[in-house]
Amino acid sequence: MAYLYRHIRLDINQPFYIGIGENGRAYSKRDRNVNWHNIVNVTDYEIEILMDGLTREEAFKKEREFIELYGRKDNGTGILCNKTNGGNGQSGWKISEETRKKMGEAQLGNRKYLLRTTPQEDINKKISQANRGRKRTEEAKKKMRDYYKTNQHPNKGKKMCEEGRMKVIATRKRKPILQYDLEGNFIREWSSKKEANKNGYSEFSVWKCCNGIEEKYKNSIWKYKN
Repeated sequence: MAYLYRHIRLDINQPFYIGIGENGRAYSKRDRNVNWHNIVNVTDYEIEILMDGLTREEAFKKEREFIELYGRKDNGTGILCNKTNGGNGQSGWKISEETRKKMGEAQLGNRKYLLRTTPQEDINKKISQANRGRKRTEEAKKKMRDYYKTNQHPNKGKKMCEEGRMKVIATRKRKPILQYDLEGNFIREWSSKKEANKNGYSEFSVWKCCNGIEEKYKNSIWKYKN
């Protein structure tokens, strides 16, 4: 049996991903898109199982309904980082190598398949142009209003813990970071945690070291520049 889940970013208490799967799929960070990782790199998130005990067909249907309800960022219809409208028969299930090969061979010569090699910047530009001036229908707006009236987030009205608040603040302020080896020898200066993150270091781990939560990370000592 399958389940439907959503991921909620805790910095603004807002859902950012809808998915379906089995076993531990909702808790896995593997096979997520770039936009999903960009979000979890700057904030903690909560995992909520919306529906359980579903057949695959029921799960696909509910996934489509919830993605339509929240809308997708990439096509300008809403807040989710999902890249499809859901219900495509792949989310959360493994595909055998033989099946993958057959799918690839079947797609050779397919125009949509060939478009996957188009640079992401060009694709984003085309999506933006196609959706320019498009407005959400009144029916879609009503669905979202009705949903929020009856489905309040469990954290609504609660104060964020001090550590969580500091993490949010730290992600907004770009402070220069100094990196040292374990002997205290200077290695280099980073303009911010984000710059270190782009070069293979975890932004959150660097933040924990700079704030005294951890002593070291990747055999280095990290400090804010005074």
